[in-house]
Amino acid sequence: MSFKWIKMHTHTHTLNSDGKDNLKDMAYAAKESSVEAMFLTDHNTMAAWQGGDAISKETGVRIIKGIEYTTFYGHIVVVGAPYYRWETLTIKSLNELADYVHKYNGIIGIAHPKGIDDPVCTGGGYSFEDVDFSKIDFIEVWHGVTDKFNEWKKNKEFWENKLNEGRSITAVYGGDFHRKEHFQESNAFNWLLIDEAQELEEAIVDAIKAGRVVMSKGPRFNMEFEKDMESYNMGETIKSESDGILYNVFFDIDWTTIEGNIVINLVDNLGRIKEVKCSRNSKTNIKMNGDISIKWIKAEIIDEINKEILAACNPIYFEYI
Repeated sequence: MSFKWIKMHTHTHTLNSDGKDNLKDMAYAAKESSVEAMFLTDHNTMAAWQGGDAISKETGVRIIKGIEYTTFYGHIVVVGAPYYRWETLTIKSLNELADYVHKYNGIIGIAHPKGIDDPVCTGGGYSFEDVDFSKIDFIEVWHGVTDKFNEWKKNKEFWENKLNEGRSITAVYGGDFHRKEHFQESNAFNWLLIDEAQELEEAIVDAIKAGRVVMSKGPRFNMEFEKDMESYNMGETIKSESDGILYNVFFDIDWTTIEGNIVINLVDNLGRIKEVKCSRNSKTNIKMNGDISIKWIKAEIIDEINKEILAACNPIYFEYI
């Protein structure tokens, strides 16, 4: 397979729900910020999709029909499945919705799980019960145009808890854009590593399922583990019969949008952090020993001066057999 990177957003609204602008204006705003694809996810309606294909051709931005099911128990983003009677959803029926979505080979994700809830926004936070998280494809870990309420940290903890339970769930940045200006006001988006041979929508859906997603404020990068001459990328599982195996870890970094030096933090399920300092001219690979206690490892690019997270990739998983 031949892969390429694309830049996209997974959570946008129009005036057909609570957005300010129509779909064409949102698509042109996406184009101006070099976005190649976006999910259309109005609240409980797909009405804005009329003319979506024509707008995609006109703007060059692939618009993918989706929806944000907005309930009293949380907001759920779905792509690739027909409309579902959202008013039938109960606090215990998310599994049924997930089964419905997957019947059509769609994907389902939890929007802003730790978003503002009662009394400001009922249902803004996640509270569904008895959910089988093996049915959930993604979680919005980064969310919104700005992080006024430290929500990203809370979403990250929610997601990592699911990883620690043995789930492989992809983290995405959900901009939740409600007007065209948000494309310029937000400094974050998703880099997706897609299979060039696939039709674009199919490739995007498969990349999200597989965890080939980097949440970013500019930089694009990939983390690769090498064991016994075999390579493993983000989203993949390394199976091993023993611990103590020596891994070569490589970081493929696009420095185009990076000023100055960076630190790569390797973070595992035990909360341990291994720091790797990098500059444009330094090597971007290290060696590390495997450990049977490791379930997953992910990487974050940190600006060395102001300590801001510039990008975060999805994990590589470990399974001992």
